[in-house]
Amino acid sequence: MTRRPVAVRLISPLSGLGAGSRPAGGEPMVSLSRNLPERACELGLLLGLVFLLSLVRIYYGGSQGLMVVWKGEPTFQDTLVDVSKMIEMPPNELSEKHRSVLYQLEAMDIIDPQIEVENIRKRAARSAAKAKGAVPISTSKEQEEGDKSKASN
Repeated sequence: MTRRPVAVRLISPLSGLGAGSRPAGGEPMVSLSRNLPERACELGLLLGLVFLLSLVRIYYGGSQGLMVVWKGEPTFQDTLVDVSKMIEMPPNELSEKHRSVLYQLEAMDIIDPQIEVENIRKRAARSAAKAKGAVPISTSKEQEEGDKSKASN
């Protein structure tokens, strides 16, 4: 059993061909011999490539050239990253908006990891300042001892 090609006639408004008429040779203008399974394979290949693209991050610019790195999760956020723009970005903004890019650039030794260490030190200093002003929670024994010492004074 042979497959018959599917014939599709493309009619230009300028050609003067009406419905049901054929060109001078009697042959259809375009013959499409692709069937449904071939189209499904092409669609599957296209979807596979799009999914693969969602799993990689492509770094360009800077002195390193083009680098392709696995993201670890399928997402289109930060798929194409300009390294020179990320290096110029303030550390806090880079940490807030592009945290996974920051970690990858630090792992590749493109950005100094001291940026994140400085942020941790700043947070620790703020926490310590808050702790100095805090009132400690005392146990009932400490309260009784504090009441006795106040009474004896």
